[in-house]
Amino acid sequence: MTHRRTLMSRLSSHRLLSAVGAFVALLVGVAAPQGVAQAQRAGYITEQAVLAEMPEMQQAQQQLQQQVQSERQQLQQKQQQLQQRVQKFQNQSQMLSEQTRQERMSRLREQQQQLREEMQQLRRQIAQQERELLRPVIDKYRSAVETVAEEQGLDFVITEQALVYTDDAAVTDVTQAVASRLGVELQPGDAGGEVDPGELPVGSGGGGR
Repeated sequence: MTHRRTLMSRLSSHRLLSAVGAFVALLVGVAAPQGVAQAQRAGYITEQAVLAEMPEMQQAQQQLQQQVQSERQQLQQKQQQLQQRVQKFQNQSQMLSEQTRQERMSRLREQQQQLREEMQQLRRQIAQQERELLRPVIDKYRSAVETVAEEQGLDFVITEQALVYTDDAAVTDVTQAVASRLGVELQPGDAGGEVDPGELPVGSGGGGR
């Protein structure tokens, strides 16, 4: 049985690694011997169009926002308080003794460093929560792509973003078929159309199977 594989870029829209990887995979297929290339059937999908309309994706995004909102607000409050302390120090610095000035500067630096560490920790926390929330969504999406590829006898599926040039007769657009498999209704023009990659969350990604 012909081994079928699905090649898809990761969800992180601001990382080029996934797009480059998919593009390299496309080039490898083009560079393959002619007999092998003719034996393969390819498909492509506008994955952002499908993922953005999945209810599970929207629920995951909403849940993530709720989880991090309070932490973000607390950090913003701490940042404002620190800025006020810095401003107060600058206003009073000329009236302070050298020793007092150095002590307060040292404390402010420590507070700034602590705030930076808390912000970094929050970013890591958000990234981890995003991966956990999106993992089942990505698994469901990939399963639908693989099922459609099997049904249509495709050897591999790549993202539309990875396509540089294609003959419509040689490559099948499976966007609508995958959306139907998932019970998703695409927005007008989504199937086979351009999608702003900024519509999807940053820093998430599904591991390959």
